[in-house]
Amino acid sequence: MAAARRKGKWVGGTPVLGYDVAATGRKLVVNSEEARRVQAIFDLYLQHRSVASVLAEVQTRNWTTNRWLTRDGKDSGGTPFGKPTLERLLKNVLYVGKVSHQNTVYAGEQAPIVEEGIWKLVNESLAQERTRASVAAAASATARRRAAAGRAGVERSEPVPRVARLLALALKFEKLIELGVVSNYSAVAQVSRVSRSRVTQMTSLLNLSPDIQEEILFLPAAEARKFRVSEPSLRKLTATLLWNQQREQWRTLRSLGARKALAEQAIREKKSHIGYLEALLLAEIEERERNTIERRIKEAHLPRVKTLEEFDYTQSPNVTAAKMRDLAEGGYIERAEPVLFIGECGTGKTHLLTGLCVAACRQKRRVRFTTAAGLVNELVEAKHQLQLRRVMARWSRYDLIAIDEVGYVPLAEVGAEFLFQVVAERAEKAVVLTTNLPFSEWTQVIPNARLCKALLDRITDRAHILETGTESYRFRRTAEKLKKGAKAN
Repeated sequence: MAAARRKGKWVGGTPVLGYDVAATGRKLVVNSEEARRVQAIFDLYLQHRSVASVLAEVQTRNWTTNRWLTRDGKDSGGTPFGKPTLERLLKNVLYVGKVSHQNTVYAGEQAPIVEEGIWKLVNESLAQERTRASVAAAASATARRRAAAGRAGVERSEPVPRVARLLALALKFEKLIELGVVSNYSAVAQVSRVSRSRVTQMTSLLNLSPDIQEEILFLPAAEARKFRVSEPSLRKLTATLLWNQQREQWRTLRSLGARKALAEQAIREKKSHIGYLEALLLAEIEERERNTIERRIKEAHLPRVKTLEEFDYTQSPNVTAAKMRDLAEGGYIERAEPVLFIGECGTGKTHLLTGLCVAACRQKRRVRFTTAAGLVNELVEAKHQLQLRRVMARWSRYDLIAIDEVGYVPLAEVGAEFLFQVVAERAEKAVVLTTNLPFSEWTQVIPNARLCKALLDRITDRAHILETGTESYRFRRTAEKLKKGAKAN
C-alpha cells in the first residue's frame, strides 16, 4: 500500500465527494456535478473565511457527503455535513491531484478539482481561523481570571511588556484602517504624532505568525525579561516570510535569552561552571515540560481552554471545590473510574469537563475531547472509508477521553453501538461524560433498551457522579443584565 501511495495511486476505501471509482478500479475519476459542488465550497470559504458560516450555507442548500453503492448494492453515505467533515474536505490534498501517506504528500494519478493556489489560500485561512479562536479563548480566560480576582477583593497590577503593547497598537492601527477610520498608515502616523518610519517598525510585528503574536500578547513581564523578548530582538523574525522558519527562530530566541539571563545570574552570584550548567539543565527541563503540556492541550482539541481555578463554585453549590481538586489530582484516571456531570444546559458541565482535561494535560497525560455527536459522526465516516479499526485503536490509546453533550441529540442504533464500543473498550481507562438527562430518560436518545442498559452499566460502575443543578448560569446572567438595563432606564 505504501509503495502504491508513493506512486500516486488510490488504494481503496470510500471515494471523497467529487470523485468516483473508475470501472477498472484503483483509480479516481472526476464526477463533474460533485466537483462543481466541491469548488463552490472552496469559493464559499474564501468568501466567508469561516467554517461555521460555510457549514450554515451548505446545510441551507441541503448538500450532503458522497453517496455510493456497497458491494451488496445498498445505497450508503449522503449524510449531512458536520464541522469536522467540512474541515477534512477543505484540507484534503486529493482535490489538488495529490495523495498523502504518513504525513508525506505525493503527486496523484487523479485529475485535480481545485487549483493549488486556491487550496493553499483556504488552508492558510483555516490555520488563521483556528489561531483567532485560540486568541479569543485565551483573552476570555484572562478576563475571567481578572474578574475573579476582582470579586475576591484582590488587587493585581501586572505590568505588560513593552513589545506586547506595541503589537497591540499595531493590531489597533490595522483595525482602524480596516474600519475606514483612517485611510492609511501615513494618516495613522499623523494622528498618533509619531514618524511614518516608527509606524512601519511597529506594524512589521504583524508579519509574525498568528501563534507567535498570541504568545507575545499574553507574555508575562517576567518571562519577557527572562527570555529577552523585545522589539529589536524580533526584527529578524519579522523579516522572515515563512512562518515555519519564524517559529524555529522564535524558539531559538527564547532559548538564547534564557541562557544569557542564567549566565548573567551565575556571574552575579559567582557560581562555578558546574553550578551554571546545573541551572542551565534545570531551565531546559522546565522548558521541555512546558512545551509538552502545551502540546498535550493542543492535541486534546478542547473547544476553549478553561481551568478548574476559573470555575465559580458559588453558582453551582452541588459541586464543591474540594471534590474537583481531588479529581484534578488524577487518581480516578489511574483507577479507571468514570466521571459523570449531570445537569441542565448552562450549569457549568462543559467547563468542569474541560477543567479536568486541562488538569490531566498538566500531568502530561494524553487527552481527547469530543462531543457525543462528533464522536459518532467520526466513527460512521471511518466505517464508510474502511478505516474503523484504525480510528477505534486511536481512541483506545488516550489516557482520558471526555465526551460532551451525551443525550442532546438522539442517536441512531449504529451510532449508539459505536458509543458503547468506545466506552466498553476503555474498561481499564478513564472516561468523563456530561449529560442533560437523568439515567431514566436515556432511552429517549438510545432507543435500544438493552444497549442503553449495558452502556449505563459500564459508565456508572465505580463512577463519580456529580449533579450541576437545573438553573442555567447563562440565563441567570442574561436576566441580571436585563434587570440592570431596566433600572438604568
